[in-house]
Amino acid sequence: MVKNEMDVRVAHNIKRLREEREISRAEMEEGAGLSYGILAQIENLHKVAGKSIQKRLSKFLKTPVEEFYRPLPEKGGVAEAVTGYTPARQQYTRKERTYIDKLLTIFRTKDEPTVRATVQVIETFLRVPDGKGAGK
Repeated sequence: MVKNEMDVRVAHNIKRLREEREISRAEMEEGAGLSYGILAQIENLHKVAGKSIQKRLSKFLKTPVEEFYRPLPEKGGVAEAVTGYTPARQQYTRKERTYIDKLLTIFRTKDEPTVRATVQVIETFLRVPDGKGAGK
């Protein structure tokens, strides 16, 4: 489980680099020799990318390991809007979290107002009082 800001930075930057280069997790799995599940756990902050994993990904992405430690975007930006639900993740079922993660991945490339509106819609949908939210 991710425990500190450096772990969050590494996970965020691994995902950022993969998405910027339009590389799928499956392609990264094959090229870096890591399982799809491990990559997903790292990117979704469920697993820490240790030094050996960082080294493999660095080699595959042809980037220095230091790039994984790049500071996160400023607060209030798109990154915060997209990941704002993370501290409350435990209140959602596993199926709901998977659903949210997939949707948020889709909207990460959109402009900030679109992202904020999407996050609000998702959160509202999941909190429908009659229990008919996603994954119920």
